[in-house]
Amino acid sequence: MNRTVGSVFARTGARVNGGRFNIAMTVISLVIIAASVQGCPLPPGPIPVPGPRGVGVIQDIQFTNGSVAYTSSGPVYTIPRRTALQANIAGSGNCDQMTLHFGDDQAAITLGPVDLTDNFPDSQHAYQGFGGKKTVTAEGASPNCTGRVEKLVVVTPEIFGLGYGPSPNVCDMVPVTEVLRRNTIVHITSPVNDPVRRKDFCRPIMGRCPYDANGSNATGGPGFPFSWAKRYSLVLQVGSQAVQGGTDITFVTNGSGRLEVCTNDDDLSDNGGAWFVEIYVDESRAAR
Repeated sequence: MNRTVGSVFARTGARVNGGRFNIAMTVISLVIIAASVQGCPLPPGPIPVPGPRGVGVIQDIQFTNGSVAYTSSGPVYTIPRRTALQANIAGSGNCDQMTLHFGDDQAAITLGPVDLTDNFPDSQHAYQGFGGKKTVTAEGASPNCTGRVEKLVVVTPEIFGLGYGPSPNVCDMVPVTEVLRRNTIVHITSPVNDPVRRKDFCRPIMGRCPYDANGSNATGGPGFPFSWAKRYSLVLQVGSQAVQGGTDITFVTNGSGRLEVCTNDDDLSDNGGAWFVEIYVDESRAAR
């Protein structure tokens, strides 16, 4: 559904009540003339309020590009991968220091000092890693700057597709340089019973031994790199955490590191074929 956002302006007016309107205008005119005679030009626009305006309060994050969809849980903003997301912080009062984190493996940006009443600090960030859900967070980082605001952003495409063929390595890094943080949700799918997208774990002279990412029903045991995992199956690894892969699995990272795909095979030299692996990453609740 397309929505048009408009602005509503209040209309005010003056009513002449006898001669009071003319009298008021005469008094204002006299003030203006007196100021001009004394050589004191009037400042343009509102007269500034001297001194600090009190503690700064962060009230909103506003995105000036991308698209937005309205859901029952609130607005969801969408931005393509490698397109700079432009974010403004809105609020009131003086903030000596605040931080803005875009919800991926990059460090938070520090902003300030700034008077939020008159200025909306703006920053931009392009997501270079996985797509999927991110949480953009702005929060005060000094005694006179309070408030915390979170906005959900979805980076597209949400799915990263990978063709995983024979390799001399037990594990290979997924070609996305992003470091996944603790509490990231990783969902992996791979076609089931697809004769084309299977790995063949036999030498040609021994016939074909194709397995999908689920592998066989037997546990690895001695000689297999992951003795606890299924033989000839996909294994996922993030840092020191290794989990059983398959055609449809989800896990939550317990530490940080890059995502690796692994083959639980006792002889990597006789492999053929390939698995097609789809990777979905949700970082919306990952640790900072």
